[in-house]
Amino acid sequence: AEGQFAYLEDDNKTYYYDGAAWQQVGASALVYITGNSFSAVSSFSLPNSTFTATYANYLIVWDFSASTSAGLTVRMRASGTDNTTSSYNSNGAWWGNSGSSGNFGVNGGTSFTWSGAAAGVANRRNTAVLTLFGPQATQFTGFTATGSGGNSAGSEIGGYMLGGNFEATTSFDAISVIVASGNITGTYRVYGYANS
Repeated sequence: AEGQFAYLEDDNKTYYYDGAAWQQVGASALVYITGNSFSAVSSFSLPNSTFTATYANYLIVWDFSASTSAGLTVRMRASGTDNTTSSYNSNGAWWGNSGSSGNFGVNGGTSFTWSGAAAGVANRRNTAVLTLFGPQATQFTGFTATGSGGNSAGSEIGGYMLGGNFEATTSFDAISVIVASGNITGTYRVYGYANS
C-alpha cells in the first residue's frame, strides 16, 4: 500500500511505496553506471549499453594525462560501432593562463571536436565533464562540456567550454574518445541523471 516502507538485506537499502512503484529512500539524482581506467591508449570506448532507456541524460567525467599535445574527438557509438556519418556539430572556446583565447567549431563533421582544447601538454593532468542529452532517444543528441588542459598551441594550461549536437535521429548506447596522436592514460566515470 502507498506509504509502506521496506528494508532489503540484499542491498542494505530502504524503500518506500509511492502507490505505483518502490522508490529508494534518499536516492541520489546522479546514479553511478560504469567506470574504468585506461593506460597508454589512442582511444577508449564506453561499454555497449552504457546508455539505456532508464535515463534520458548522462554525465561523463574523464581525467587523463597525454603523451603529447594532440586534439581529442568524441564519436557516438551503437552496438559496438562508432558512427562516422557527417552529422556532428560542435563549437566552443578556450582561455589560456597567459591571457590568450580562441574559439573553434566544426559543423557536419565526422566527430565532436575538442580541437581548440587539445589533449594537453605532455604528462600534465587534463579533465573533462561531458553531459549528453537524450543519446538513447531517436532524436538529435545534444551535449555540453567543460574542462581544463593544454590549448591548441600546447604550450599553456587553460580551460574550455563547448557544445553541439548530433544532427540525426539515431539511438546510441555509448561513446568513443579518440586522441589525434600519441596516447592517453587516465580514468572515466559515467552517471545517469535520475528522471525524477
